[in-house]
Amino acid sequence: MDNLIVELRSATAGAGFYQARFDHLAEVVGKQARDIVAAHTAKASAG
Repeated sequence: MDNLIVELRSATAGAGFYQARFDHLAEVVGKQARDIVAAHTAKASAG
């Protein structure tokens, strides 16, 4: 989403816009949850 506004403006000749809104939360489990915790732990110990 970082470059979304740039791409949207380019595609619409500067007339496009977007509005983001919160949709929902979902629980993360299993390998994906372990990967997130590991990445967070590594980042915290590096910084």
